[in-house]
Amino acid sequence: MGGNTGSIANDMFNRVISYARNVKGQFWLSEHKYDVKRLGSFSAQHPAKAKIDSGNWFSWVPSNTTQIDCHLPPEGAAIKESEWEDLQTFLQESKRPQLAFELLSNARQLLEIGKTRGSLIDAITALEISLNRFGKDTDIASLKLDSCSDRVNFSRIGSQIKHLGFSGSVSFLLPLLFPESVLQKQLISSCWDAIQKRNNVVHQGQREMKPEYMHETLRNIEDLCRILDSYTKK
Repeated sequence: MGGNTGSIANDMFNRVISYARNVKGQFWLSEHKYDVKRLGSFSAQHPAKAKIDSGNWFSWVPSNTTQIDCHLPPEGAAIKESEWEDLQTFLQESKRPQLAFELLSNARQLLEIGKTRGSLIDAITALEISLNRFGKDTDIASLKLDSCSDRVNFSRIGSQIKHLGFSGSVSFLLPLLFPESVLQKQLISSCWDAIQKRNNVVHQGQREMKPEYMHETLRNIEDLCRILDSYTKK
C-alpha cells in the first residue's frame, strides 16, 4: 500500500516538474526518481503527510526498511603498483586521455544518476571512435592473420569500415579479424544490440533503458573498446 501511494504521488509530482521544465523552459529542474526500496527516506525527504477521513494529518512513513543496491567498479579500475610508471608518464605529458575512454567514464557517471539514454549515447560514441581509430592505424602484425595475408589487403581495413558502416563493421568485419579467443560472440552480440538501441534513442525517441541492461552493456562496450585499442598503433 505504501509503495503504491508513494508511486502515485511521485508520478503526479513529476508531471508538474515535466510541465515546468519542458513546456515553460525551467531547465534547471529535474524529476524525482522513485525507489520503492527506500520508502522511509523518500517520505522523509519530501516530507510526506497523510490523514484518514477527517482525522488529523500525520507523517507518512510506511516503512523504515531501506535497501541499497551497490555496483562494484569495473575490474582493473584500481591503479596497481605495476602501473605507476604509466601514471608518471601521463603526468609528464600534456595530452588529454583518449576521447573514447573519457566518454566511457561520462557514460558511467550518467548511468549512476539515472540518465540511461545519455549514458548509452556516450558509450556507443566511444565505441565508434575506437573502431575508427583501429581502422585508421591498425596494428596488422598483432592481428596474426598470416594465413590469408597474401590474399587480403589489410591496409584497407579503414576503407572497409567506412564501406560497411558502424553496425556492419561490428557485426561482420570484426568477427572475421579476431578469433573467438580474443573477441567472443556474446560480446559482439551485446555491442551490436546496444548500437541498435542507440539508433532507436536517437531516431525513434526511445525512452530510458533498464539500469541492469546498461550496467552489463557498458562493461561489454568498454571491453570491446580496449580490445580495439590494444590492436591500434600508438
